[in-house]
Amino acid sequence: QSKKKLRSVKNFEISKKEKKKKFDEAISEYRQDSIEKESSQNQMNDVISDINDFKKSIAETETRKKSKFFTGIDNEARQAEKIDRYRYKVAHEVELKWAVPSELINTEDDLEAFIVFSVLHDGTIDNIWFDKKSGNTYFDESVYRAVQKANPVSPHPEEIIEKLVMVGLRFTPEGLK
Repeated sequence: QSKKKLRSVKNFEISKKEKKKKFDEAISEYRQDSIEKESSQNQMNDVISDINDFKKSIAETETRKKSKFFTGIDNEARQAEKIDRYRYKVAHEVELKWAVPSELINTEDDLEAFIVFSVLHDGTIDNIWFDKKSGNTYFDESVYRAVQKANPVSPHPEEIIEKLVMVGLRFTPEGLK
């Protein structure tokens, strides 16, 4: 019986050692799983972070593109507005030089002439032509002479970058339209 007890004690000790070993292995596996899960979670977070950074980069690029696009439109619109103001100034200078033939004042004729010319940067008028003549020689000649007399007009303002500005004017016996 004492041999049985001794074996039993040995079995108990072995089973106690095995249990501890199994417990240690289980703990080790649990830790390894936790580390792997944490590593996997970190990798996933890194991927998500990379995706968000990429989205942000795309959004910033698109914003810059739109900004350049709209800035370009804004600059073109501002340039066009400056040119239009200059055209009004040139039209006023030409109108001041125009003398409507007295025989055409208070007539019921629907006289109308369209004249076009270019203004160089220094204010020199160049390339004068009629887009539409009125059909009345006196009237048409008075319109042409007004443009010639006004030459040169005021030079382009510094902010106008074009080398020449095209100006089109519509004359009627009542004045410029």
